[in-house]
Amino acid sequence: MKAHVFAGGLLGLVVSLAAMQSGGQPLPAFPGADGAARFATGGRGGVVYHVTKLDRNFNDASEGTLRYGLTDGNFPPNTRRTIVFDVAGVFWLGRYGAENGHDNGWNSGQSRYNLPRNVTVAGESAPGPVIIMGGVTKAGGTNTIIRNVMFAPGYGMQNFHEPPEPPTPGDFPDSYVYDAIDISGQNIMMDHLTVVYITDEAISCNELAADLTIQNSNVSQGQNYPQADAEASGVRYTGHALAHLLQAGSGAKISVLNNLYAHQAGRLPRVGSEVGTGAFNEFRNNVFYNWFGTAGSGASGQPSFNNFLHNFYLAGPGGQRPIGGTNFQLQTANGGTGIFSGASATATRVYRSGNVKDTNRDGDARDAAIADSDYTSSSLQASAYDISQGVTLIATNAFHHVLRQVGSRWWERDYIVTAGNTNAIDTIDERLIHETYTGTGRIIAWADDPFDPSLDEGTEWRSLLALRADPISGIAPFNHPQGWDEDADGIPNYWEIQHGLDPAVTNHNSDFDADGYTDLEEYLHERAAFPAPGVIIFNNTVSQRYAEIFNWSVSGVPVTVAGKGTVISSSHWQPSRFDSVIISNQTARVDAPGQHAGTLQLVGSTLSLSNGWLRVAEQLMVDSESVVQVQSSGGLIVSNGIVNSGTLRLKGSAQFVPGGTFTNAGVLDVISWQGSLPPDLVNSGSILDRSAIIIHEAGLEGSDFKLSVPGFEGHTFLLQHSGDFISWENAGDAVAGNGGTLTLSHPGGADSGVRLYRVVIDPIPL
Repeated sequence: MKAHVFAGGLLGLVVSLAAMQSGGQPLPAFPGADGAARFATGGRGGVVYHVTKLDRNFNDASEGTLRYGLTDGNFPPNTRRTIVFDVAGVFWLGRYGAENGHDNGWNSGQSRYNLPRNVTVAGESAPGPVIIMGGVTKAGGTNTIIRNVMFAPGYGMQNFHEPPEPPTPGDFPDSYVYDAIDISGQNIMMDHLTVVYITDEAISCNELAADLTIQNSNVSQGQNYPQADAEASGVRYTGHALAHLLQAGSGAKISVLNNLYAHQAGRLPRVGSEVGTGAFNEFRNNVFYNWFGTAGSGASGQPSFNNFLHNFYLAGPGGQRPIGGTNFQLQTANGGTGIFSGASATATRVYRSGNVKDTNRDGDARDAAIADSDYTSSSLQASAYDISQGVTLIATNAFHHVLRQVGSRWWERDYIVTAGNTNAIDTIDERLIHETYTGTGRIIAWADDPFDPSLDEGTEWRSLLALRADPISGIAPFNHPQGWDEDADGIPNYWEIQHGLDPAVTNHNSDFDADGYTDLEEYLHERAAFPAPGVIIFNNTVSQRYAEIFNWSVSGVPVTVAGKGTVISSSHWQPSRFDSVIISNQTARVDAPGQHAGTLQLVGSTLSLSNGWLRVAEQLMVDSESVVQVQSSGGLIVSNGIVNSGTLRLKGSAQFVPGGTFTNAGVLDVISWQGSLPPDLVNSGSILDRSAIIIHEAGLEGSDFKLSVPGFEGHTFLLQHSGDFISWENAGDAVAGNGGTLTLSHPGGADSGVRLYRVVIDPIPL
């Protein structure tokens, strides 16, 4: 049965060993996991559930749907699970699906998903976008990871705009509005989500929530329609394009990091706990663009403890909002310039540092000024609360970093702000990133205005609806090919073969490179990799292994933390294909497949590829004091250029694939390599091949035969003798090169009747 894969393994042992090697610190959930939930494990070590069809409405709970996989009752008690996707498109939570021509309409009690405990929802595993539309997602479990999913709830309309009758002026959606994601769970990691077209807050948490991270997500473009507010004593029409209502309980930690907020009316964020002594909230390196009035606020009399570190506030042109009161009509209003008002000079405690604002609305973000004085009606603190000290950039650098990689499945986007290729903009994320970069766009009332029949309006919403299951066949618009994952362990065949694994053997809970992450996690991490916010440095903390995440770190600005003094913000970060990597004055060892870098620079270091392979997506640069040695069982693949000013040594059957320009200005040692150099090699240094091995001197010294050869470092030399050119015997042991002249001897050679000698370079041990 493909929907479930049950398998065990020695995962607990592997993870505990990795923790001991790092001084007891648990593994980050994935490279780049940060904040209060950075150590969430989700479904690690559990079963794999395959989503094989799109949910067609809120009642669709058959095996293979996402709803089935999220329902604990379909699995043995306490079953950890990782949810992977064989299909992609829209998972529709409306009361009726496309087969009824129904484009709106939730049921407030049933149009929802519930995220359970010990689960990973891996949107990155899908063949296309994973989009949840037409309802709310409740995160009430513990230890949950969700990545690379889009949420677009749409209208909460139980009795409004039922086809075929159109709405009439004065009709409105239901009085109740709902968040896209409502959190009451603990230890929840939300990474690279896109949350748009919400009707209340995008992501909120109540007093039960704790240890939550929301990072690298695009939380934008709410629907600011004139809503009859359910909390008002009478009819009061307000807009609900809001971001965060964060009301976690006493001592809870909430991290909001590296997110984009574009075209939201407010609550960027709204903090304050209705019960208890207040939560500890941190807001680091977020980009806030185009809001009304004041971006963020506290609540009067509701306590909270807050860090605002190096956020970027960019005022925008505003947009649509209700006139308010009992008037449901819309007006066009200017964007706001206020930053944060705590609403309480005592209850809202704030530490702020490095925040900037650009409020002149001139269409760019190049006029940033310090905004730390704009946190008003708050109790200002002298040092940050001890929540987490992950890598933090200065705000202006964070602006560009966020726009580069924010949102679901960011790596599929072909629009790049610095390239100006606006003709490539064809997704919601791309539009919002472009509008933030150029100071354009607006806050809107509707994703698809039901009172406006124009085909030029609501096109994004309708383009999403088009990605629902086929109304007749139920087929999804995106599907993995037949045989994608032969053993149903969540890892595709091609990836397993590439990493020396058997695609016919279930191994999702194995650990091929002994770094603490399972094989399935390794695949998902590679698939969902995103660029570190700075250069990743090899620091040799626990070992010389390239594969160990605790040997790597990326650092940012210093932060003054209560009880700790000034610390340099930093994170452990295993390099990916997007990262700039430096190994300086260290010895590093690649001993497993699946190692990556974007650009790799060696400074006074030695890199040994003893097993497996390292793939450098851009350039490899080796300085004059560095050595790269690739053994027979190792591999080095460089896609876009090598500059070697040190020593690059290839041995035996080592795999060496140089792409782009290969320039050797140092020593290229291929004495014992069995491969061939590329014909376009640019050489201004030395190439050592077999012709470099010459005999300086040979003869007898008494009864001993002695022979002198150049003893090149990094090689071993073995003298052998024979009487017939067929059978050879060793004359002693192999001797390591010393960089000078090496003398090899055969004691008693004159008395043995031997007439033939040879020198074997880098002999294979018998």
